[in-house]
Order: sequence, then C-alpha cells, then structure tokens
Amino acid sequence: MEIVKITQQNFHAFQEILPPQKQYQPVQLLGCVADNTAVGSAVVYITEDGCSLSWLWVAPEYQRQGIGGALLDKACEIAAVSGIPGGKLTVTYPEDAPWGTVLEYMLWKRGFSVLVHTYPQYSLTREQLLGAPFMAHMHSEKISGIVPLSRLSKLQLRELTVENRQLENYSISHANFERADEARSMALLRNGKVEGLLLVSTMEAEDILSLDLLYLSKSAVHGALALVRQTALAALKHPAGLREVRFICTEGAGMRLCSSLMGVQESIPVRYCNAVLYTGVYRRREEGHVV
Repeated sequence: MEIVKITQQNFHAFQEILPPQKQYQPVQLLGCVADNTAVGSAVVYITEDGCSLSWLWVAPEYQRQGIGGALLDKACEIAAVSGIPGGKLTVTYPEDAPWGTVLEYMLWKRGFSVLVHTYPQYSLTREQLLGAPFMAHMHSEKISGIVPLSRLSKLQLRELTVENRQLENYSISHANFERADEARSMALLRNGKVEGLLLVSTMEAEDILSLDLLYLSKSAVHGALALVRQTALAALKHPAGLREVRFICTEGAGMRLCSSLMGVQESIPVRYCNAVLYTGVYRRREEGHVV
C-alpha cells in the first residue's frame, strides 16, 4: 500500500474514484495504490485559514485494511505543514451516513472534536415553489442590479471572499463557486460590488437543484426578496426545467428568512457532524493500527 499525491501525470489512474469537482483548486488530491491498482482517494481543500477534508473513499474490497486511516493521516499532515496560523482540518458529514460511525471513530483516534448539529431541510416541488408567498406578483416587480453568476469577474469574487475571510464569515469565504450553476445562480450588485449572492447547483438530475448558499451584506438585506425571486425565475426558465429544489438552513438568519419568504412549509430535521482537528493536538496513528 502506498499513499501518493495525484498529479496531472497520474490523474488518469484515479479519475474514476474522485468526486465530480476534483479538478477545482486550491486542493490537494491524494490516492492510495495497492496491488498496482488505485483503491482509495481523498480531497483536501486548502485556504488561508484552514483545510477541509471533502472526500474520503476506499474501494469496498480493500476496506478494513487501514487505507482510509492512512489517507486521513496524510490529510492531517498536510494541514499541519500548510503554514496556516493555528492550522486546523475540518470534516463535515451527515450523521446517518452508513459509514458515519467508522469515520467518527477514525477522527476521534486522531484527536478531532466532533459536534452534532440539527438543521431544517426543505424540499419544494415546482408547484410548491410557484405557490410560495415570495413568488406572488413577482412578474410585476422591477428587479434591478441582479445578474447571473456568469457575469461576475474573478476579481469581484476574489474581493468578496477576502472581505468575508477578514470578517470570519466562513460560509461565503469558502463558497464553492466552481460547483454552482452559473446560469441559475444570481448575484446582487451595487456599484460593481457583490452585496448578495444565491448559489444553486444541480443534483442527481439537471432539473433538481440544491440551494447551496444565500448571502446578503448588512446593507442589502432588503434585497433578499428580489434576489430569491430572480433566482427562482432563472431556474424555472432554464431549458432543463425545474422539478424540485432542496436546501438546508444552517444559520438562524436563514431559517427566519425561509419562514418569512415561504410561509408554512414543512421541513425535515437533518443531523450533521462537524469535526475539527487543531493540528497541534493531532495524534499520529500507531504503526500497524488499521483505523
């Protein structure tokens, strides 16, 4: 068994066992080779204020042999040498995942702190979206300053992430813009500056969308309604159509916004584990240990 960095030279060997967003930067791609075969992979995102493990996969026939643990150890080592002050590695995953218990044990053995949070998850059909209170009279209201994500420059997005990183706004400073659907995600601009953002992405089918992020600056809160409406319109008018939209509210402000915009819509409680390892307390795996 050997843990290697995945580069352009060996990428083809691991391509089938990496997530769809594998090509996006800044990331560190890791792979495991056993019996001359690619049997495991991991993806570590690296930013100015920490690292996050977004993918850890091992072929079923090679599980319980320490491969997942070896990939996790390498991710911990990357976070430790990243040069980030107070460096840390974070992992977020659904509590009810079939592999959740095993992963939690692996994290605990290495010094991670794991907290479980419950969030409301919404799922609206096309008909429910059209009947939501915030969609009333939307065609008669003039919407200005709202443009598709594709209209934003890299400089505008960079300014947005840097500003929010300074404000310690994790959700927007770590937003995955590459994953977003550029035609159906919308931004609210004021004097060329991004004051609001609603990112959506496709799920298992192009007509099923996930709402990934709703951001509004303090000075643009009143623009929430127009931003949500314009995003809904873009989704409904897209050639692929819209069958369903799903999203999870992870912040109190988002929950209150959902209640005021959508009225009475039942949500399903979902539980997510948030694990954090401060690299100074990392417990290296013992030799021969298989987790």
